[in-house]
Amino acid sequence: MTFAGAMTDGWIGGIRRIPSPNCDDRPAGQTVSLIIIHAISLPPSQFGGDGIERLFTNTLDPGAHPCFAGIASLRVSAHFLIRRDGEPIQFVSCDRRAWHAGVSCWQGRTACNDFSIGIELEGCDELPFEDIQYDRLIALIGRLRSHYPITALAGHADVAPERKTDPGPCFAWQRVSEDRGSRGQKTDELAALRAGRRRKNRAMGFSVFCPVPHSARSVQAYLSSVLSRFCPLKLILLPPVVFSTRICLSIRSPSSATCEMTPMMRPPPVISESVLTASSSASGSR
Repeated sequence: MTFAGAMTDGWIGGIRRIPSPNCDDRPAGQTVSLIIIHAISLPPSQFGGDGIERLFTNTLDPGAHPCFAGIASLRVSAHFLIRRDGEPIQFVSCDRRAWHAGVSCWQGRTACNDFSIGIELEGCDELPFEDIQYDRLIALIGRLRSHYPITALAGHADVAPERKTDPGPCFAWQRVSEDRGSRGQKTDELAALRAGRRRKNRAMGFSVFCPVPHSARSVQAYLSSVLSRFCPLKLILLPPVVFSTRICLSIRSPSSATCEMTPMMRPPPVISESVLTASSSASGSR
């Protein structure tokens, strides 16, 4: 599929359309310049059901699954969903504002819904995405870039790092950014980090100022999601025990003076240039 259908009022012809009521007009004069990639599965880590469509159309039955009770009243949407089998579905016209990013910030600009297009992939943090999903995503990004002045591609975790981890550590950013050049401009700090990644890969540890200081599992998932954009995969795919024995992490709270961030509204994650000395003995917990 090449998404070659005509673009009419923000709708791409030739793909299934399920209009969502969860949208509104973009602010006057706002230009669409950002694509945000999400991941979603309802119930969590289960694929193929109609839970996502029902969530986006306000018809989710809170009694159909235990996890639905807490989300059935949410009013959320995305412009597109790409199912596990590669089927694309459009819920909101690209000319309108879908409610997908929430409280968010990208390179100093808040309220990312105003100037972004949201693409959901049916998936989760724990499992790889399907090859056909990448094929459809790349084609869709190309179609959108031909119609809108897209300058950057980001994950939900990039624009809302305190709250979100998607598209998660299993998403292969190099398939849509390294090879296709679609990720757009990065901050000077992240560009410098990429330029020096060979030197850092030889180091025994690194320091990351992480805005989600929760369980070891959530921190590891967050770090993998962020660092997979800038470091070789052999650094990202180390077994969990390495995080407790060789990798030294410096976790700072959102109110830390080092972060200089205010709660719920922050720039992309800051990755420190400093390299820490590795622990010489195993830690008792991850």
